Amino acid sequence: MTVTVNLSALDELEPVIRELVSRQFTAPRWYTLKAACEFKGVSYNTVKCSALLQPGCGKEDATINGRKMWNASTVADWCEVTDDNVEDYLRRCRGEK
Repeated sequence: MTVTVNLSALDELEPVIRELVSRQFTAPRWYTLKAACEFKGVSYNTVKCSALLQPGCGKEDATINGRKMWNASTVADWCEVTDDNVEDYLRRCRGEK
């Protein structure tokens, strides 16, 4: 088997990879509910009305300057929640198996 590498394609990918790495290190550590909703691409007005729709089922990771805040890992986990797996997420939030 012969593998051919297109070096010009690698050159084109380099700026994209650098941008992705840069964003990784500049991503916020803490998210407000509004920022988390923007990151996930869901309606803040809908999510704020129901704790069960929020990251961690509404249980914040910390309160910072009087505001509920979630850390990046909680928000990343919440971003994976869809209508198909929301029941599993709710069970995890409640500590159920």
